[in-house]
Amino acid sequence: MTTMAADLEQFRLPALSVRRSSRTAWGTEYDVLDGEDVLGRIYRVTDHPASPWFWAIPARLAGRKAFGTADSLDEVTAAFKAEYERLGQLGQERLRADTDEIRRRRGTREKAEISPSIAIPAIKAAVDEHREAVRDLWARLLAAAMDPDRKNLVRLAFVEVIKKMDPLDVEVLELGQREFSGSISGGTLDELAKRLDVSRDEIDASLSNLVKLDLTARSYTSGPADAVITPLGRELLRAVSD
Repeated sequence: MTTMAADLEQFRLPALSVRRSSRTAWGTEYDVLDGEDVLGRIYRVTDHPASPWFWAIPARLAGRKAFGTADSLDEVTAAFKAEYERLGQLGQERLRADTDEIRRRRGTREKAEISPSIAIPAIKAAVDEHREAVRDLWARLLAAAMDPDRKNLVRLAFVEVIKKMDPLDVEVLELGQREFSGSISGGTLDELAKRLDVSRDEIDASLSNLVKLDLTARSYTSGPADAVITPLGRELLRAVSD
């Protein structure tokens, strides 16, 4: 057992591995992996000895697409790892600042210990997240896990659920509970689309994902589009609420 602050200090970036990509139909391409999770790629356009190597980290991990070149596979691999480590350090600093601000806002002074089974995967996912709504949700969850009055609300299942959420999913779930008491009907979906300035199709796609994650469930009381926020969804919102 350890505190959030200690977890962040002890957290180390994974030992990355490089594997030839099975997708390559041209040149040479490698995936850079953490376990089986693909973090980015290393490639060159042709196999000519003078052809430069390129590395790229996607925007979902870097906040913007990060890329560069080098003359050899060893050099380009080292450049990728150096940039990924730099991004990881920035992510840790941002996560610590975000979590401290949430604790200050909530008036939380005491720190509860967090089980590593929750802290380690949550911190890793949060550090890699650059989409603001999801990043904020991670920070609120970790702040709750550090709060003696909320720690028992934080379930391990929340970690896997948040990993699969998109920013619009977070907004639909929170607005659906706050403004519509957790009951999302056809008319409510139109209102959600208007308030969030997105299309109805985007709202429907988000709701479908929330159903898959067991955060909402189809109710079929008035029509096939109707849904209600599930107990798991309400518990997640209760844990992360301000």
